[in-house]
Amino acid sequence: MKLLKFSLIAIMLLPSLLQAQSRMKVVDSFSLQGDGWWDYLTSGPDNKLYVSHGDQVNVIDKKTGKELAAIKDLSGVHGIALDVQSGKGFISNGRENDVVVFDTKNEQVRSKIKTGNNPDAIIFEPMSKTIITGNGRSNSLSVIDPVTMKIKATIDIGGKPEALVSDLEGNIYVNIEDKSEIAIVDIKTFKVKGRIKLLPAGEGPTGLAIDLKNKLLFVGCGNAKLLVVQLGNNSIIANISIGEDCDGVAYNAQSQTIYASCADGTLSVIKQTGNNKFQAEKAVVTVKGARTLALDEVTNTIYLSVANIADKKNDAGRYDVIPGSFKVLVVR
Repeated sequence: MKLLKFSLIAIMLLPSLLQAQSRMKVVDSFSLQGDGWWDYLTSGPDNKLYVSHGDQVNVIDKKTGKELAAIKDLSGVHGIALDVQSGKGFISNGRENDVVVFDTKNEQVRSKIKTGNNPDAIIFEPMSKTIITGNGRSNSLSVIDPVTMKIKATIDIGGKPEALVSDLEGNIYVNIEDKSEIAIVDIKTFKVKGRIKLLPAGEGPTGLAIDLKNKLLFVGCGNAKLLVVQLGNNSIIANISIGEDCDGVAYNAQSQTIYASCADGTLSVIKQTGNNKFQAEKAVVTVKGARTLALDEVTNTIYLSVANIADKKNDAGRYDVIPGSFKVLVVR
């Protein structure tokens, strides 16, 4: 009787046990043309994925990995922002200190806009309908009007900017990597209105995402921590261990899940469990060097860039990317 009862319970629990054991994993890998180092990826509202890669941006089909186009003749490309309404894309072109504007219908370059030194992270800010770049070597933000394709403002940010997000209420939050803080920028006045100190909990913030509904920031830090910041009182309400060398954070509001891509070859997965509680799940094993990500929120698919790196440094003291090894990992 006891054995029968146990068997019946086990059968009843089997679906939930299988569900608990199932988790995200690398399900595909897309090999891409071109060599060189990589940085941000951007998931478009259509079926396009934009992948920064050396001196070009690869535009691929998100489902099949087929290359649809390549925007070439760039120089140290970092990120891609999309203004869907105007049909324009904007690429931060780091070594040329400008933003390259292209047509999202045919990926043809339309113009170049001079910015501060080494534009890196780049976003489209919906409230002000502007493009904003974080300029890594001039400690500034460039605010661009996507219609006139001219600079509206340059904002001194007081440190090296990394990822930036908007709260859609007139505020931009910018990771300041070398100061271990977050700058709060008023997008109406183009001025810094406050700062959120992360030390000693978080050092060298890079990746950043926002939960608009609950007014939370998710901050990926260089000391293998993800901090959760409650906006309003700007307090740190959670300190979660993640992988080493995080450079990308994304948040899926539908599944209430935070993702942090780390160069140690892991994708940290953290679930919101309610009442400002968070539960770290078992990390997804990716590939070493896969430190940046893009999220397709509709399909809950993560895309990560990576390539194989030489074992020894070159004459300039740097590691080379092995030719023909660049790829995008698909995690679902």
